[in-house]
Amino acid sequence: MTQSYPDLKDVERRKSRYWNVDGLPELIMGGLWVLWGVAFGLPKVLPAGEWQQWYWMFVPLLLMCSGFLSNWVTRRLKERFTYPRAGYAAFAPPSVPKKALAALLSCGIAGTVAALALRGGAPGTLAAPGVALFLALALLFPMVTMKLPHYAILSAASVALAIVFIVFQVEFDWGMLWLLLGMGAASMAVGGYRLRVFLRTPAPGAE
Repeated sequence: MTQSYPDLKDVERRKSRYWNVDGLPELIMGGLWVLWGVAFGLPKVLPAGEWQQWYWMFVPLLLMCSGFLSNWVTRRLKERFTYPRAGYAAFAPPSVPKKALAALLSCGIAGTVAALALRGGAPGTLAAPGVALFLALALLFPMVTMKLPHYAILSAASVALAIVFIVFQVEFDWGMLWLLLGMGAASMAVGGYRLRVFLRTPAPGAE
């Protein structure tokens, strides 16, 4: 009699899929993107002045901290809504190199946003759709590797924004603003819908 063995790669991916079962990560991620978009857009709609230099000295740090805070908020909400219904799936704490890499990437993103804001953005109208298309490709990775089909909606939204940027020849700084706000709204909509469905249907439990 032939003994069948489980797909080890699929077993490794189960916790990642479980983490996304309720829509909370997309909801929090979308809110974070909207927050970043608002922070990025305020200097564009308010009267210019010396305050902008101070603004861009502190806001990148706050935005970086908000990224780490979002993970804490997600876990607290899961303790409140998800774990009582579907059980708890423990995650191994990230290693020191992964923590350092995450902090480095956050600092890099925050610094880039601040630098682009101070110098007025990158020249040309191809940078914004390029970033949007790159984000669309990046969103396809978890869709395929972690079997998260709803990420296709977010990827399609990013492609749609890239097309809009090309048609209307949107400059990079305004493109980044609308990309953050648009993708944030799309992610919150997807996450909110998935959370609503999760709370209204019997939980299948962890795999």
